[in-house]
Amino acid sequence: MDRLELFATPAAGRLPVLNETGIQTVINGPIPVSADGEPIMGLAPGLDNFYVACGFTAGIAASGGAGLAMSNMILHGDAGMDLWPFDVRRFGALHAQPRYLEDRAIEAYGSYYKIHWPAEETQAGRGLRRSPVHEHVAKAGAVFGSRAGWERPNWFAPNGIGPRDVPSFESKPNWFSHVAEEHRAIRERAALIDQTSFSKFEISGKGAEAAMQRIAANELGGPPGKAIYTQLCNEKGGIEADVTLLHVDEDRFMLVTGAAFGLRDSGWVARHLPEGVAIRDVTNAFGVLNICGPRSREILQSVSDGDLSNAAFPFLTARRTGVGHAEVLAVRIGYVGELGYELYVPQEMRRMFTRRCGGRGNRSESQMPAIAPSTRAGSRRAIFTGPPRFRQTQILMKLGLASAWPWKRASSSAAKRLPQSRPRVFPANFVLSRSMDLRRSMAARPSCTRAKLPDMH
Repeated sequence: MDRLELFATPAAGRLPVLNETGIQTVINGPIPVSADGEPIMGLAPGLDNFYVACGFTAGIAASGGAGLAMSNMILHGDAGMDLWPFDVRRFGALHAQPRYLEDRAIEAYGSYYKIHWPAEETQAGRGLRRSPVHEHVAKAGAVFGSRAGWERPNWFAPNGIGPRDVPSFESKPNWFSHVAEEHRAIRERAALIDQTSFSKFEISGKGAEAAMQRIAANELGGPPGKAIYTQLCNEKGGIEADVTLLHVDEDRFMLVTGAAFGLRDSGWVARHLPEGVAIRDVTNAFGVLNICGPRSREILQSVSDGDLSNAAFPFLTARRTGVGHAEVLAVRIGYVGELGYELYVPQEMRRMFTRRCGGRGNRSESQMPAIAPSTRAGSRRAIFTGPPRFRQTQILMKLGLASAWPWKRASSSAAKRLPQSRPRVFPANFVLSRSMDLRRSMAARPSCTRAKLPDMH
């Protein structure tokens, strides 16, 4: 009662009627807090007919809606609404480590009623998963965010600018102009983007192609050696996943999806694979570097013995080729509408590979181990490393849209066909950012036909 008095006495002063009615019942119990402060709901990964509904910091306040959603899941296999921010599959094994969970829960509870800025990052439990080039980009002024435990550069602070976010609801945040320079580098020169954090799975076995053909919206047929960008659809035609499939060998594919969607997407695919076809996680086996921009072919060709011309290596080709002293899986694909290649490098060769490629462009003043532009944009670094994503808040403020939508993948030839009056890919005031993975920007929940709004972890 002593603890209750701290709240009851001021409440009675504000509402004198409480002095007459009195307190009939006192309920005092622990408050459950998840790693991100949000509820945990849905079918438990790896189990059948075992559902969870916990972590409700607000207690019984959510009971009506949570009960409806859970009953829909159990009876119909779908919550009837987009509940990805509460989905149990947003967490993986790393989130269940006791000390990690303790630190994150304390931070989540302590900041529950604080002002939450657009695209803010959590600070507890950081540094779990790092790319082999993490220290190099940190020295170059990278300001990191966290996704599925991975430390990923959101933007680079130029010399003299503190490497930290300064958020704002009304004016432009401090990173705005610096990210614009990063865009300009990709539009006009070249950049090397670290995409290692994307979740990667190998699907193999006799009948793998037929099994994936059944659930993929795009056509997968034909010989190996190509990339297929596709949605995976449920029995009602709703989008379950938005992925890239690499047909690397006969009856062997690599599925690539967003860093935070690996558990969800791999679990859904596994439930639809026939006996004899297996799926395994190979995320940590490969680093992924995306070299993109008008000069990307020129730079990559200088360290490769393979023919990278458009005739020999057309858009959506996936082929093993030598780069430096390593053999990599090179895929002619990218996110920014410019010429580009995704390079899947065995993890143990990643550092050597990055140094080899990084030495081929003119160095930025930071000497960052990435492809630098041919000219410098004033005193600003004109390159960046980190998965490109749209900052939803800036799209809302600058374009007045209700949600963030991705630019479609396009070949360099398609980009060149744009009217000359248009910027090459992005409007000058448009910025890539950290608020969502483009690989998974529009994935609807099971049995839903509407597109999913981006989650904002």
